[in-house]
Amino acid sequence: MSDRMIKTIQTQSGVLLENIQVTLNSCDDSLLEKPFPTWPIWKQFYHMLHSLDEWFINPVEFKEPSIHKPYYRTAESGSGRLTKEQLVSYFVEIRARIESYLDRLSTSLIEEPIGKGNLTRLDLLLIQFRHVMHHIGYLHCSIKSETGESPQYIRYKPQW
Repeated sequence: MSDRMIKTIQTQSGVLLENIQVTLNSCDDSLLEKPFPTWPIWKQFYHMLHSLDEWFINPVEFKEPSIHKPYYRTAESGSGRLTKEQLVSYFVEIRARIESYLDRLSTSLIEEPIGKGNLTRLDLLLIQFRHVMHHIGYLHCSIKSETGESPQYIRYKPQW
């Protein structure tokens, strides 16, 4: 893998994080309570953020955030909920960790296997890109269904 590939990963990761930010900015607390179809939107956000937090860098070293409750990630019900402020705060923490990780990303690091499995750090990145964009699309549809407006996707504009 070349330095150019590392730069591409860094750039596209920035676009991914911006899309999360734009989508989160498009919701207020009342919209976060809406179920689509059975999970409230806040749970969709939390599920996406938690997965990004756990798997983007290194799941072996992952520690649950202080706001975590196991049912927050699933359709299972339980008491309590997360507010927009809590989701934004959690995202800010995740983003800082990811940006720090991306700053030190190298060819040798990206090809490094994680734990005892056969996944590399590149595998983890690509898996999270797919997973996050699935949720971004779902959240965009949910937001548009409720408000009539769709958050604006952040697109990478190549320099031709």
